[in-house]
Amino acid sequence: MIRVRSVRRSDLPRVAALAKELAAAVDDPAPRLPKAALEAMLLGPRAWAEGYVAIDGAAIVGYAVVSRSFEPHTAKRQLRIADLFVIESRRGAGAGRLLFRHLAARARRLRCREMVWEVWRENAAAYAFYERLGGRHASDVTTMRFEL
Repeated sequence: MIRVRSVRRSDLPRVAALAKELAAAVDDPAPRLPKAALEAMLLGPRAWAEGYVAIDGAAIVGYAVVSRSFEPHTAKRQLRIADLFVIESRRGAGAGRLLFRHLAARARRLRCREMVWEVWRENAAAYAFYERLGGRHASDVTTMRFEL
């Protein structure tokens, strides 16, 4: 039975490995993600984000990372999904859906008005997954970035 829980220190090597798998799947370069940096981002006293893992038996089969966002001009609290990834062999077994529902429950507890995330344009499976869960395409905004 698959369950979701918060990331623990002992999970960090597996989460880092899954982040590399996600990067490869969407044609991103492998992240330079030392365990200490990941620990600081997810578990440190000034954690930047929250991490969750999907566990099947004793195996971590997926993970998600989220961060909070606020737009004063709309008065919207948002939970931003940075990553949501499930290993290929466990897709369709419910791990992704459980992670997403866990994140939605977290967003509700934080009194967010919405969750937001990006999908790689070429990832048709991800589009279908999120659409099945009720996600919709935002037609009023587009993603921009400024590299530092």
